[in-house]
Amino acid sequence: MKQWMVILFSAFGLLTGPAWAQEWPTRPVKLIVPYPGGGGVDVMALALAQRLQDKWQPPFQEESLNQATLPIAQLTKDLAFASPASSPLTLPCSG
Repeated sequence: MKQWMVILFSAFGLLTGPAWAQEWPTRPVKLIVPYPGGGGVDVMALALAQRLQDKWQPPFQEESLNQATLPIAQLTKDLAFASPASSPLTLPCSG
């Protein structure tokens, strides 16, 4: 039984491999930081956005939210209803 499951999952992994090889990003990426600007997280996000932009060609735009304690529901809504012209990406931090 165990050997059969290993074979099944291995075959599934081989069949779905090409689906993971899609190109990303193909449009600008908006890096959403749920903390106010000027703090340590904001500085780290700016450095991260610059390095990602150097590695991949589409521009990475960093957006700091002005609320220090942003509800997770609001952040989820902002990500879900983001503009289709950019790919949203969030930088979560716990503190």
